[in-house]
Amino acid sequence: MEEAHQIDTPSAGGRCRPIPARGPERGRVARYLAEDSALRALYRKIRTFAYPIVSSNYDLTRRCNLRCEGCLFFSGADYEAHPEESSAARYDTFFRAEAQRGVNFPYFVGAEPSLVQERLHIAARYFRRGVVFTNGAIRIHPDIPFAVHVSLWGNEARTRKLRGGRVFRKPLQNYRGDRRATFIYTINHQNIRSIPEVVSIC
Repeated sequence: MEEAHQIDTPSAGGRCRPIPARGPERGRVARYLAEDSALRALYRKIRTFAYPIVSSNYDLTRRCNLRCEGCLFFSGADYEAHPEESSAARYDTFFRAEAQRGVNFPYFVGAEPSLVQERLHIAARYFRRGVVFTNGAIRIHPDIPFAVHVSLWGNEARTRKLRGGRVFRKPLQNYRGDRRATFIYTINHQNIRSIPEVVSIC
C-alpha cells in the first residue's frame, strides 16, 4: 500500500461521487406530494436523510470462498497489482481519512467481504450507512450496521454450475429475517428462466 488511499484496489478512494439534491419536484411527483400531506412529510424526511450522498468503492480483500463463472473481480489481472493490506491500524487510519474527505456511503466489495469482517467493524467506526456486497455463504455479523446485498445466481442446480459449490440454500438461511439484507439476482442467459422459481423460494 503506497499511500493511505490505496488499501488493495485502485478504486479505493478514487471514486468519490456526490449526488446533488434535486431542484423543485415537478410533474407527477409534485402532484402526488400536493395531494397527500403524509406522503409529503415522509418524502421530505427521506430527502433530508439521503442527500447529499457521497459514495466510494472499497475492495477489502483479494480472497473469496467461491469462484463464480464470469466474476468481475477475478475477470482480469488488475487485482494482482494490489497486495492485500492486513494492518488493522492502517485500515482505521484509511477509513477515518475517507470519512473526513466527505465519503458517507461506502460500498464494500471484492472479493468476498465476509472473510474479513474485522475490516467492516473498523469501517463502522466512521460510517453509519453503506452496503456490503456478498455471496452470502458466510453471514455478516449482526453488529455490522451496513445494508447487505446478497447475490443469487439461479436455482440450486444452476448455482452449483455457475458458482462451483452447493451454496444456494446457505445465503437464504443466513439472512432469513435479517432486515439489512436484499437479495440481488445476477441475470444471464443461463439462469433467466429460473427467476420465477427462485422468487417463489425466497
